Amino acid sequence: MLLVSIVMSIKSLMWMMALLFLIIYIGALIFVQAAADYLGKPGAALDVSDPLLRNFGSIELAMQSLFKSITGGADWGDLAAPFLSLPMAGLESFTYYYAYTAYICFMFFAVLNILTGIFVENAIKTTKQDSANMIYEERAKQKHLQKEMVALFQGFDDDHSGTISMEKFDRHQTNPHIKAYMSHFDIDLVDARELLGAILESFAGEVPIAAFIEGCARLKGSAKRADFVTLTIETKRMVHSFQEFRADTTSRLTAAAAATAALSSQLRCMRAHPWPPAQEHEPVLLVERVNADGFLATL
Repeated sequence: MLLVSIVMSIKSLMWMMALLFLIIYIGALIFVQAAADYLGKPGAALDVSDPLLRNFGSIELAMQSLFKSITGGADWGDLAAPFLSLPMAGLESFTYYYAYTAYICFMFFAVLNILTGIFVENAIKTTKQDSANMIYEERAKQKHLQKEMVALFQGFDDDHSGTISMEKFDRHQTNPHIKAYMSHFDIDLVDARELLGAILESFAGEVPIAAFIEGCARLKGSAKRADFVTLTIETKRMVHSFQEFRADTTSRLTAAAAATAALSSQLRCMRAHPWPPAQEHEPVLLVERVNADGFLATL
């Protein structure tokens, strides 16, 4: 992975080196020009001219000196000491020594840190991309293995039903190919059998081979995850039962609402059109008296 990160970051590294070269080249032009102006004057001090010629006598020497100053190849104070006697044109009190110090500060605290940050960021992006590729390859490998396991169990499917039962599993669990695939999934055959038993509760005695293989893939890892897989299956079964209950209740309530609406409509119709029609007759006078038995009687 480290080698891949380095190779993928070569492009950024080349641009960083190009920028660093440009900055050092510009600095070399400035300090070589300053050294040439000083050495061209009569009466130049030997203790100043000698280090200037040795370190800044040409563009190549100046670039090497400036590069050594920021990489630890030489003490930048020693390289900048001769410039204490070289005032800048128009700024007699500001010597090239301060310009050299500004160059060191700019390179150390700005350029090198920024370039390092860019390089590290690109390396991190490359690492993340490589990790994503590894995850994709692992998933593809798992899918391929699941397909192979499905084909293997289909080969043991005697009745060609595309399902697996507890009887079929017990009959073929000693097969070395099944043991090898289960070992690749880090699954014990006992856990696989418990998983099959948990899934069978949601099916009518037989489980589709694809569903069983998918459950085995989820079970991959520590054997303690068998309980979580079983719990997941139970939860799905309960959710399925609740959905069926909700659908049945909804249909019953809908039918009851329709029946109530029909009955209400019939009552309104009967009130509007009574049968038989009411006939007009004179009011009947009802007289009540108490009979011999002490009960009210209507005449």
